[in-house]
Order: sequence, then structure tokens, then C-alpha cells
Amino acid sequence: MKIRIGISLISLVVMFATTKVSAQSTVTTEIKTQIYCSHCAQCETCGLKFDQELYKLKGLKSFTITGNIIKVSYNPKKISIDKIRECISKLGYDADDVKATEAGLNSLDGCCRKQE
Repeated sequence: MKIRIGISLISLVVMFATTKVSAQSTVTTEIKTQIYCSHCAQCETCGLKFDQELYKLKGLKSFTITGNIIKVSYNPKKISIDKIRECISKLGYDADDVKATEAGLNSLDGCCRKQE
């Protein structure tokens, strides 16, 4: 009887530990933006800014840029999607309904800016 109770308690501890680890989930979301030249995501200036600034965000796991979509994977317990959008806007790009900041726009290379 004592052995069964001991095994049951160990099983419960393992179950809760496993639940705790799996609760650290990753969410993947697409953010709409406007990239105005074909090489922005890879160029030495803008592409490097994406890498340097987005990966500073604690909780951001990864991102990819395809056309005018930035696909981000992140841990929502560590960072919100709004903080990620805000970071993108500071780089000079719209992020869904968050407009690019003036400072961010001014930091872009000429070819990467919206041509009026």
C-alpha cells in the first residue's frame, strides 16, 4: 500500500513537471508590413537592423520575412505581440496597424523608404 502511494506521488510530480514545461508554449503570428525594395530584409543596413533589434526582445524565438509579411514566433508569457509590433515600427516599418516611427523612417536607406 505504501509503495502504491509513493508511486502515485512520483507520478503526480512528473505529471506537474511535464505540464509546467509544456506551458512554455510558442505562438506564431504574421505581421503585415510594407517593404519598399526587394532587398530590405537582406541588405547590410536594414536586414542587420531586423536581426539586431528583434532578437534583443526577450521571448522572441524566431522571425522570417517573406514579401510584406513578417512571421514571428514568440513566447506570449515573456513578450506581447504589441511589443514586437512596436519594435518593428521603430525600425521604420509599419507593423499591422502600428505605423513606422519618424525616427525609424529617417534611419532607413533611401531605397528602403516609401517613395511618394
